[in-house]
Amino acid sequence: MRGTAEDRTLLPEHREETAGLRTFLDGVPAAVEPALFRGPDGATHSLPPEVHEALMAVVRALADGRAVTVAPVNTTLTTQEAADLRCGARNAAEGWTSWPGTSLSGSGP
Repeated sequence: MRGTAEDRTLLPEHREETAGLRTFLDGVPAAVEPALFRGPDGATHSLPPEVHEALMAVVRALADGRAVTVAPVNTTLTTQEAADLRCGARNAAEGWTSWPGTSLSGSGP
């Protein structure tokens, strides 16, 4: 799960617009049908649930002022990669921004 040229970090550069989008999306009831993506030419395409979920997670994080890194990974993982992924997901769910006892600046608690 090392970083690749495909990794992309998105910074919260348009927080006001993203916050408005989050407010809108949070108010939309759960849909029975898939969400649609509309292109500039008006053509639409349905979004698979995992794409919709990923976009929702990105909007929420950016609206909260957090950067988001999109990093494609293989679906076949080593045991260590699976543990790293699980730990990272758990930390994100718990709202951790650093390991316990450390800070982002590296200066300690």
